[in-house]
Amino acid sequence: MSNRSFSDEQWRRIYQLAQAVVEIPESQRQPYLQSQTEDPDITLEVLELAATLDVSDDDAPSRLGTSVGRFEIREFLGSGGAGAVYAAHDPELRRDVAIKFLHAEQHGLPDANERFIREARAASALNHPNIVTVHEIIRGDSVLAIVMELVKGSSLRDICGQPVPLPRLLNIGHQAADALAAAHAANVVHRDVKPENLMLTSGDRLKVLDFGLARLSASGHHTLAAGIPAGTLRYMSPEHYHGAQLTPRTDVFSLGLILFELATGRHPFGTRSSLDILHAIATQEVEAPSSLCPHLPPALNSLILRMLEKDPASRPTATEVASQLLSIRDPGPQRTRPSSWPRWAIGGGAVLVLLAALAWKFYPPAATPGTLQQVTRTIPENRVTAAAISGDGKYLAYANSDGVFLQLLQNSELTLLKSPSDFITDGLAWLPDGSHVIASGFFEETSRPAIWSYSVSGASPRLMREDARFGVVSPDGKRLAFLAGDYYSLWTMDLDSLAAKRIAQADGRDPFLSVDWAQNSRHLLVKHMQFPPHGAGGAQSPAPREILRSIDADNGSTVDTRQNIPAATVKTMPDGEIVILGQQRVGKELLGRVWALKMDLATGRFAGGLRLLPTSFDLPAGDVTALSVTSDGSQTALIRRSTDSPVFVADFNRQAIRFSNAHRLTLEQGGNYPHTWTGDSEAVIYESDRARLSYDLYKQRRFDRVPEALMTTPRRSEVLPQLTPDRKSILFSANTPGDYLSSLMRVPLDGGAAQDVPIAGPLDEFRCSPHPKGRCVLRKTIGTTEFVYFELDPYRGIGQELARTTWWPIYLNDWDISPDGRFVALPNHDRRNAIIRLVRLDPKGNEPKEREITLPTLTRLASLSWTADGTAWFLSVDTSIGKGMYFYDLKGHLSSLGTIQGWAVPSPDGKKVAFVNDIIQSNVWIWTRGK
Repeated sequence: MSNRSFSDEQWRRIYQLAQAVVEIPESQRQPYLQSQTEDPDITLEVLELAATLDVSDDDAPSRLGTSVGRFEIREFLGSGGAGAVYAAHDPELRRDVAIKFLHAEQHGLPDANERFIREARAASALNHPNIVTVHEIIRGDSVLAIVMELVKGSSLRDICGQPVPLPRLLNIGHQAADALAAAHAANVVHRDVKPENLMLTSGDRLKVLDFGLARLSASGHHTLAAGIPAGTLRYMSPEHYHGAQLTPRTDVFSLGLILFELATGRHPFGTRSSLDILHAIATQEVEAPSSLCPHLPPALNSLILRMLEKDPASRPTATEVASQLLSIRDPGPQRTRPSSWPRWAIGGGAVLVLLAALAWKFYPPAATPGTLQQVTRTIPENRVTAAAISGDGKYLAYANSDGVFLQLLQNSELTLLKSPSDFITDGLAWLPDGSHVIASGFFEETSRPAIWSYSVSGASPRLMREDARFGVVSPDGKRLAFLAGDYYSLWTMDLDSLAAKRIAQADGRDPFLSVDWAQNSRHLLVKHMQFPPHGAGGAQSPAPREILRSIDADNGSTVDTRQNIPAATVKTMPDGEIVILGQQRVGKELLGRVWALKMDLATGRFAGGLRLLPTSFDLPAGDVTALSVTSDGSQTALIRRSTDSPVFVADFNRQAIRFSNAHRLTLEQGGNYPHTWTGDSEAVIYESDRARLSYDLYKQRRFDRVPEALMTTPRRSEVLPQLTPDRKSILFSANTPGDYLSSLMRVPLDGGAAQDVPIAGPLDEFRCSPHPKGRCVLRKTIGTTEFVYFELDPYRGIGQELARTTWWPIYLNDWDISPDGRFVALPNHDRRNAIIRLVRLDPKGNEPKEREITLPTLTRLASLSWTADGTAWFLSVDTSIGKGMYFYDLKGHLSSLGTIQGWAVPSPDGKKVAFVNDIIQSNVWIWTRGK
């Protein structure tokens, strides 16, 4: 490339010649250019630019049938300016991948190598479902390649040229904007956003490809007069033309061009040459897309015009674009997700949504949302579990599996604080003077909670209190408030003497959930759950109420209460404002929102109603936690989470009590939940929402990559599959989203039509032991008084009553039937202890009808499943940061299996196990409040 500077007119000529040259065979390019110009620098520049604009597929050397490292090359996919892309197979991990090879003629050139490696680094730094995943780099004497996720589908270019239906446009646009927002949060600017780099897979799932031109946003200017500009001319920004700095708003402009084209069917600046379009982008105002598409929603029309502003500062951020596209999207039915959540959560969620809707109507948001910035970048294996910003806003304390870190926010300098080993931190709070951080958490092996004090100066940690949770410091720095380990009592402690006193005791079954100080240091904000009394509600279980109380910190008396506050996290501000994370439905999604409630600091009473605070971000409900705030209330730190739920399969060693050779079975994103195996112990049967419309049933052999569909009915969910004892059929629950009444159905394991199974009323829950001598049982719930178990013939339906037991809280999919069909086992879900109730289904003589087993050290049982031989259980236990899995045999031995985030499903032969293990991405973000 020439080092010479060119005028804008000379660059215009260079582009015109380059566009002509790419259509000419390479052997004829030099003679053609000699006939067009006598300037050797322009000739060299044209040839360099032509190489970046187009490389034909024939230019890529054929690698078909060869191997690179462990990868077997199978298919040529295409070629571009930097390299050729092939589909390959990884026999070691048993997956297909895409491999992008740097062109041979560029290999070894420092600039080309650097650009190629930059692509891998830029993409690998991002973890987002709509960004292609980079696995690794291959380096060799004659090869440089990037191994990445194989994306099967077609580029967005294939649907350009005619208006796209509005729901599809909004869905595609939201995914693209959300992906760019993630890149921008990591300080990466894509710089080449165009339809060819946006790939649509099945179900219109979008993937952003090709970060080969991506750079850190602080990398400086990139001008036309300084070299070859990045990206395709038709989708460049005014900054490209003028040689200004490329920022995240550059990507937003390019996306705006694409949204205009999808909405109207044509590019906003017509079908002129690429160079003329670039000139128009920089100098001409764009017409409103609604002038070409009159039925376009005004909000979308306005958004696209804002994205296409000439001045980058006038454009919205990618986060704002994603948020507004989501809010425009047409409403639809909420997807349901089976999990170990209480049945009453459905009713409680409806109350929260109604409350949020009313608050939105009467308390509209202000106009300035502020900003949200990511400040940690940990991977799922080392996710952030707690965080707190210092009062002066200079430091962030955060915890992960390596301990507690102190991060200087000005330059991201990190210090690892001294802390006890084997301690998992789930809460952090600063002393007002910034000298210490209070860390709450639990010891992993025993689950026993405790509170420690960590010195920021490097002194040894100090144990403050055992059997205590969620310690928070009063604003005056004199006292600590915390919950007892069982969640049923509220305490305060003098920070000088460590003298503690209990100031409140929870009533009956109603645990405390969280505690925080009011800014007057005289009142506490306590959230707790209030359950209905046993037997209330008749045929249906009433939903518990979430109560927010203002409590006198000296005597524990209740000053004021508010019911059904949609609070995932509550934090008080210096002016008495209480910040609450709640929920609001936007289109098809239930999103996180930030609300506020005023407190009178003189009296401790609440004042007025909920008010929605403006934010520049939309978050899935429940995925924002750990609010902390600076002394002046201007900055709030929070933990932002995203979760994927794949199914894993592992070998189970009964003697060593451990899982080994674990591998991921399901390769689709979303919710995937296993429930049973085929009789030969070779395939797992699970439900999945991979179609993004409802849950369907799949069967997948443990080493296959592609599942076999068992039941996929549009707009109907099929869940909780159970293999019948004859191992020929699958029983499952079926319901239409939004309809909470389910029916029991059966489908042949080898395929066929589904049939209803008569059960005399709506379906509650059922279980089958797949052992040939096993049985199926149907459970019916009588209000909040009893569970009744019935014989269930998979073909004839409900039979005789087998057993009754008193009611315990109802959680979906938490109980199991023994392999021999003689017992059902159900956990108690209590925060104070762990008890498993065994109910006999065929008591004989004077055998006890049921008995209870108390497990040592554990609390908060979530679910259980029997081992194949019926001598032990796999237990899932709730913790403050997720779930853990344990193995408990009937002789009383308890062993930890680690922090597995779901339940276990053993194979019939007992040698393997399938389990859910959520992949959780969890990092700290700082929200700077708008004015």
